[in-house]
Amino acid sequence: MATLEAFTAALSSFAPDIVVLSGLHMLEGETEEFRESRVQDFIGMLKTVPETTPIHLELASMAIVPYVKHIADQVFSFVDSIGLNEQELELVSQSANGPHRKLTNIQGLADTAKVCDTLFWLLKTYGGKSVIIPRSSANNRRLDSLSVSIMSL
Repeated sequence: MATLEAFTAALSSFAPDIVVLSGLHMLEGETEEFRESRVQDFIGMLKTVPETTPIHLELASMAIVPYVKHIADQVFSFVDSIGLNEQELELVSQSANGPHRKLTNIQGLADTAKVCDTLFWLLKTYGGKSVIIPRSSANNRRLDSLSVSIMSL
């Protein structure tokens, strides 16, 4: 994420209609301290985006459960939408005590009911009316959109 600082600096010189971000998964190979520092830098950049500009966060393949929980708890409240697949949704659910630890059936296909239930939980937990992450004047983003790709279909 060496380009994070350059992107943050460039934000003030143009007015994007939307900001689409990814790359947090690339920090998994780093130490916990380094990840925490960069996530805080990432959040700092998110705070510089005008409130009228939607922010979309695209998740990617991750495996460290505590790191995924950290992203959910710290970053989700600063974005308007999230893109993820059923594997990433399953990991978010596992890491944050969601309703289902496994979203696939015995054939390895995504269970539509479980996916929908978990999406509802994600919006209820981290969305605009979340009781987990209260809104404040410093953070009034409203997660209200999820884009899900089901890879097994």
